[in-house]
Amino acid sequence: MSNIVHAYTDSSFSKEFNIAVCGYSIFYNSDNHKNISLCENKISLSYLTEKNNIRGEIRGAINVLENCPLQSKVYLYTDCQCIVGLLSRREKLEANNFISKNKRNPLANLDLYKEFYKLSDQVNLKVVWLKGHTTGYSLTLEEKNFSFLDKAVRKYLRELINSK
Repeated sequence: MSNIVHAYTDSSFSKEFNIAVCGYSIFYNSDNHKNISLCENKISLSYLTEKNNIRGEIRGAINVLENCPLQSKVYLYTDCQCIVGLLSRREKLEANNFISKNKRNPLANLDLYKEFYKLSDQVNLKVVWLKGHTTGYSLTLEEKNFSFLDKAVRKYLRELINSK
């Protein structure tokens, strides 16, 4: 039986400074995942120079997948619709060689799409969409964990911007 991994990813982007911060939290077992106090201690943050927020979001997902055991069942929690739709869009994107239908140009994020698909083939991936920036007392465990990550990512981006 494969491991069950619960992982969260989020990104924040500054258009003005062309920088992104992506972060992730990975829980390698369900008991740790249920312990909300562990989330704050399990956050990994990365500074990126990217052209848009989507690239930052996909990089975060790639970082997660690079750190998951092979053949594990991975629940990837994100607020990024692009990541949520990547698995269902795969067949069409590959059939079109990652070329846009309208402009006949390579897709802007084709390098990241290919890397994401390669890594997703190594695990049993289920992407779960969560509404970002939620607050309140009735949040689910997943929403609380995501909220910790979201706040950490935005805080780190503000720190980077303020240091410039």
